Amino acid sequence: TFSLTNNGAQPLDITNFTNVGVNKADFGLTIFDNNGNVVNNLNFTIPVGRTYTISITFIPTINGTENAGLTFNTNDPLMDNVSLTETGVGTPADIPNAPTGLVLTPVNFHRIDVAFVDQSSDEDGFRIFRSTSATGTFTLVKTLGRNALIGDTITYSDNKLLPATTYYYQVAAFNDQGESTPRLAGNTTTLPAPNNGSGNTPSTALIVNKRSNGEQGGMDGRRVYNDFVGDSDPIDFYQIRMSSAGKFTATLDPHLDDADVILFKYNPNSGKKVRLATSANQGTNIDSVSRNIRSGIYLVEVLQGQAGSNTDYSLTLTADYAGNTPAKALLLKAKFNKHDIRDYVGPDDTADYYKLIIRHAELTAVLTPFVGDADIFLLDSNQHVVKKSEQSGTTTDSIIVSLNKPGTYFLKVVPGSNTDSLTYKLVVDTLESPPAP
Repeated sequence: TFSLTNNGAQPLDITNFTNVGVNKADFGLTIFDNNGNVVNNLNFTIPVGRTYTISITFIPTINGTENAGLTFNTNDPLMDNVSLTETGVGTPADIPNAPTGLVLTPVNFHRIDVAFVDQSSDEDGFRIFRSTSATGTFTLVKTLGRNALIGDTITYSDNKLLPATTYYYQVAAFNDQGESTPRLAGNTTTLPAPNNGSGNTPSTALIVNKRSNGEQGGMDGRRVYNDFVGDSDPIDFYQIRMSSAGKFTATLDPHLDDADVILFKYNPNSGKKVRLATSANQGTNIDSVSRNIRSGIYLVEVLQGQAGSNTDYSLTLTADYAGNTPAKALLLKAKFNKHDIRDYVGPDDTADYYKLIIRHAELTAVLTPFVGDADIFLLDSNQHVVKKSEQSGTTTDSIIVSLNKPGTYFLKVVPGSNTDSLTYKLVVDTLESPPAP
């Protein structure tokens, strides 16, 4: 600490105040006026009879002795070009100890959990670096804050990685003196992305409801598929066949990043496809396309929202052949004595109606819910209940009745509760009988 006192008869101007010397950055300079207030300007004036204090703080970054000098000029010819020297001796603060016990755990196709043990009490935090090559450039992916206790396990989840890819990690503790060395290192590989067999071209599309004989059955009820699109697999195709006219819906839920869905009419013989509907919401927002379409072959395409988007997804395909009101009921034609139907009911499709025009018949309707609970009602043309079956759970419901009164009847299938969502099988058999005498 140096003191400068103005014992002259006029104010003393201090100019060109300079810190010079080897490793001068290790010396901090603070100037105080006679009231103890910090003087921020290195050019200042000391009033007559006042004393200013110059404080030099030494913060070493290397071992040993260091010197720094201060020079300044004044407006007093007898006190111009003054030089002061300060010497500092010390040992710098330590670089923190390196962490230990690196554990890398691949959780799924896009996430690796990083864990290590803190071995230092003077770190400011930890840096986690990643590369796709053991000898490549490592990029800082996360800086973690200081931990209080030596021996604690520190964890971090690294997300949005590529499937089936080896990643190399380095971990270091750090403070204002630098990073621990050597960096803690290790590597692991993400799991493969989900793959349900959906192809990347229309000709290799996943055939929905493919039978054991290789033929494609009609789209029935609701089906859910889980798969992946990304840089390594940008497009998935699903081929469906509508056995009759109905409402078809494809709902895409991308879990991590942007993906879109398109519905096409498709001719597998010529390979021609005609776009019917597209949904391209941004990010992880749900995409959905829904159309009333005729019987025939169709394609559903799931694709990356943009280059660099890598995500697993859930795709829900729903075919609704039966109408949701009596006016839109699906007609079960009398010339076919037996009808084998698969459809869906749930919170978004609360009732399916089937229309029968009967003269005299023995009617058998058997309802089999595959998952959850569904019930069946036989209604007359005025929507009055003729007969019903309300078995609980997946127990089969059945209605067997003789219809001797000619007219229009309806079969109504409903979910057993507001939360039931299920595909069902309905077998309807109408056996014409002579009228009762």
